[in-house]
Amino acid sequence: MKISKHKKVISAIIVVTTILTLAVISVSAHRNVANYSISVGYSGKDSGSLTKCHNGNETYGRYRVAVDQTTASGLININTKLENSDHESRGSGKVAENTTGTFTNSAVVNYNYHVNLKREYVWDSTVTVVGSWSPDEPH
Repeated sequence: MKISKHKKVISAIIVVTTILTLAVISVSAHRNVANYSISVGYSGKDSGSLTKCHNGNETYGRYRVAVDQTTASGLININTKLENSDHESRGSGKVAENTTGTFTNSAVVNYNYHVNLKREYVWDSTVTVVGSWSPDEPH
């Protein structure tokens, strides 16, 4: 049975389009990261919201927070809490300045989440914290 030249071309176009679409979706999932520069005290401060791509219990589902620098006079720790749009906790962890932490969570794919950041102790003064976060572990 002969396949016409026209059908071969159409089949090739479909295959290439599918591969390109999957590549774009894959790259988009890896870039679900938000940068932040916010003042943080013990009362906490929310980062911007992002949509979760993986369930919290799946591979790559751990949320990630990087604390790149602060205005504190020494190195500090920042408490993090992954929250849904109703401010209900879905996971938590602690990140030291100049490090990145990844944390387990119970968040669900396709929902929006934010990270609440706060100083470690009630007596800690407010500082500016610069870093990034993602509801999913980059891969």
